[in-house]
Amino acid sequence: MEFSKQQMDIGLVTADAEKARRFYGKIMNLPEEEPMKIGGTVTQYRFRAGGQLVKLMDYPDKPKQQPSGLYDGIGYRVLAFFVDDLDDLIGRIEAGGGRVAPGVDLPGKLRIRFAKDSDGNMLELLGLEEPAGAALKDRVQVGMTVANSDHSRQFYGQVLGLAEHPSLPMQGDMTRYAFSAGRSTLKFWSRPEALPNFAGALNASVGIRFVTLWVREIDALAAELEARGAKIVIPPMQLPDARIFFVEDPDGNWIEFAESAE
Repeated sequence: MEFSKQQMDIGLVTADAEKARRFYGKIMNLPEEEPMKIGGTVTQYRFRAGGQLVKLMDYPDKPKQQPSGLYDGIGYRVLAFFVDDLDDLIGRIEAGGGRVAPGVDLPGKLRIRFAKDSDGNMLELLGLEEPAGAALKDRVQVGMTVANSDHSRQFYGQVLGLAEHPSLPMQGDMTRYAFSAGRSTLKFWSRPEALPNFAGALNASVGIRFVTLWVREIDALAAELEARGAKIVIPPMQLPDARIFFVEDPDGNWIEFAESAE
């Protein structure tokens, strides 16, 4: 596929839009853009993180809350930000009543910490030093716990055609696999035990619910992906500012493909 934008957008469903807006606007310090109305009933609040948008979906009928720990279930589980002001961000989170969990420090590279947003979504905060921060802060990563890593690798690598990164060992004899979506990253791992599946439709629960990949020739891409075996859950449709469709991965996570109307 040909990307029209190298950064991936992220869609979250929120249980409390005002708390979420305060968190991403005041604590994460992301500029807020004009909200959008979708379908006449759903409001989408939009925050810019470099070239990415963090999109908060506010449904009038609030979806249920699911456990949000990394290994509590299958689905999108963590949103990672590269930041240049890690210490200041930690201070803002703690001043707002949140807690920052210790992570690891990689000398000369990254300082990694973990926190949760106002809806309980896990955030991975990757602190960088200049000039690395200036080069990398325009990137975001989304992490998933999957049921079967081999099935997910086949989907993201062969069906979607994304470039695979070298795999990395994790604690507990797990392996992290990752794929590039432009300059953004989708990463995943699987657990040996069976887990409940929290993936599915956008409004199935509060949490990280979808990612958006901006592409060209969207109708041709939809036909190509379907021919490769992708399950299209929402066929190509026209919105005021974009033409979109949705596919789901082997676990039922939704992925939006969008082509700008401009």
